[in-house]
Amino acid sequence: RIWTALTGHHIRTLTGHLQGISDVAWSHDSRHLCSASDDHTLIVWDPHTTDASAQTLFTLSGHTNYVFCVAYSRNSNLIVSG
Repeated sequence: RIWTALTGHHIRTLTGHLQGISDVAWSHDSRHLCSASDDHTLIVWDPHTTDASAQTLFTLSGHTNYVFCVAYSRNSNLIVSG
């Protein structure tokens, strides 16, 4: 879930992972959000949609176990996970 920091108002829900989310990271330009999950995937989101749910841009697969962490490179052109 995403809340506003100033009011605590819930504005978005991340719906798409099949198991729990272990970590999230904002791109450095704040345009995208990436979540790491126990379902062995990462999802890149557009959190700025007008709907109550953030839009899934794409799902990254290839891990053979839980994904515990995620980070963007300085210019946000790479995502690293583990």
